[in-house]
Amino acid sequence: MKNRSLLWQYIMRTLILVVLITMVLFVSSPVIYLANHSTSMAIQIVTGIVYIAGFLIAIAIAWQAYQSVWKQSTHRLTITDVGLVIKTWILFYVIEVLMQILNELVFHQVGTKNDQAISHLLRSNPTVLLLLSFSVIFLSPVLEELVFRGYLIRGVFDRFPKWLSLVASGLIFF
Repeated sequence: MKNRSLLWQYIMRTLILVVLITMVLFVSSPVIYLANHSTSMAIQIVTGIVYIAGFLIAIAIAWQAYQSVWKQSTHRLTITDVGLVIKTWILFYVIEVLMQILNELVFHQVGTKNDQAISHLLRSNPTVLLLLSFSVIFLSPVLEELVFRGYLIRGVFDRFPKWLSLVASGLIFF
C-alpha cells in the first residue's frame, strides 16, 4: 500500500512538473505575437499587461508547487553565501566565454540560433524590447529557478543522489 502511495505521489509530482514546464514555454507567447504582428499601441499595451500578468501567475503557481515539496527553516544570508554566489557567477561567466570560443572554433558560428532568435525579437518592436528586458532581468530567472532548480530537484528527483538531480535538472532546462 505504501509503494502505491509513493507511486501515486510521484505521478502527481511529474504531472505538476509537466504543467510548470508548459507554463515556462508558453508564458512568452504574447511577446512572440507582438514581435511577429504589427499592432496598435493599445493592443501592445494590453498584450504587455497580459504578458506580465501571465508571468506573475506562473511564478505564483511555481512558488506554490515549490513550497509543497520543500520545507526549510529560514536561513539568513551570510557573507559566505554572497561570496559563493559571486565566485559561482564568475565561474559561469568564464565557462560561457570558453563555450563561445569553442562554438566558434568547432562550428564556425559567432552566435547560436537562440541568440539570433532573441536578437530578432529585440529588434522587432520597442514594446517587445521593453517587455523582454524587464522579464529577462526580473521574471524569467525567478520562474526558471522555481521550476528547474526548485520543484524539479525537490519534487521529482528528491530520491535520487544530489549530483544526479543537478545533472538531470540541467539537461531538462537545456
